[in-house]
Amino acid sequence: MTLIRCGFPSNASGPTFFLPPGKRRNGVYTDWFLEQHGATPYSTVIMTDSGFLTDLAWKQIVPHLIKGIRKVMSDYALTLGIDQATADQLLIGLTFDGFKSHLKNLTELIDMAEHNILAVVEGRDSSEINQAFDRFVAKAGKKRANITLDHLRRSHIAPVIDAWMLVLVGLNMLRDCTNSNVWQNSFIAVNMHPWHRIGVEDWIQKISPFVNAADKFEAEVVDEVALLPSHWRKTNLSLRQKWMAIIDEDSSWDVDLIAKLRTAGMNLSTLSNMFKIYRTEKRIQLKQLAQATTPQPATPKPKKKPINDKGSMIYHLFNPKIPGMTGAEKFEHAIEVRNRTYGPIRGTTVSPHLDVEVSPDNQRFLELQPDDLNMHRVLQVIHNALLLWF
Repeated sequence: MTLIRCGFPSNASGPTFFLPPGKRRNGVYTDWFLEQHGATPYSTVIMTDSGFLTDLAWKQIVPHLIKGIRKVMSDYALTLGIDQATADQLLIGLTFDGFKSHLKNLTELIDMAEHNILAVVEGRDSSEINQAFDRFVAKAGKKRANITLDHLRRSHIAPVIDAWMLVLVGLNMLRDCTNSNVWQNSFIAVNMHPWHRIGVEDWIQKISPFVNAADKFEAEVVDEVALLPSHWRKTNLSLRQKWMAIIDEDSSWDVDLIAKLRTAGMNLSTLSNMFKIYRTEKRIQLKQLAQATTPQPATPKPKKKPINDKGSMIYHLFNPKIPGMTGAEKFEHAIEVRNRTYGPIRGTTVSPHLDVEVSPDNQRFLELQPDDLNMHRVLQVIHNALLLWF
């Protein structure tokens, strides 16, 4: 079962969403039941096939999430003497960890923007440092869940601990969170609490071990032959050479070329990936030609095995190893490499510390037009707005 939670620097908890696997919701676990046992208003249970967050579940969650967040804001604003109409216009920042369902559903992002909720995505692999939930809240919740589950097993209240028993465990986690200052302490620890925030330079200095962590990674050795699909490598060499020759002769990559390759015996599975296969084969051929014509000095044995996983992060991009770079410059460099979309106004630039050549095709993607960005409307709504934290 998945538990989706949110909270505020004021130590207030937002709505919580329980995603047990199955088709039918247990009639006992109503929204009123959840609220009476520790959850905040607009918390609910949403059934999913697997018990994990899906696009369909996210579309059901967002309306409740918006109402719950705005209610917490309104309740807090009223304690400060701010009327309801003004409270509804206050901008709220909501950070995500970058899960794909949070990002690719444009309708839900626009709905948040229309209710003055600014959706901000954390950089990958940085939530432990920059996101309040992962800092202390998640750890405290897991600790409470372990204790509660241990009590349930020992008490023999139920012969089987099913998803609905886990909902009770989740409610116990929420009550434990309410009775402590874990949300507030987490926001302070990640420098996101408005009353305890320090300057950017001081914050970079404080997290300098993480900023400079890329220096510890060794250069990767990528075996491009292993990156080729297995069905391509198992194909007869003469047939592969025949297909490559057809592409060399007619590199238009149009319908006519597809027809020629199909006539030459290429199946659809190979054809669908042929562009990537062709480019990889050409790079391999160039390397082999360079090695045959250039005397190669003796190379030391690599310290690490070749990495063949397509999804592996290329750490050397984050680690330019330029002498004299300060911690702040390394931090800015990592941001330039990591982020790929700033919006049509600012554009995207290649870090000056990367010794790379930008081709015309690369430049086209670096200079995106407004219609190319699926979040452009959201960015327009919140452009130049002040982010209000409380």
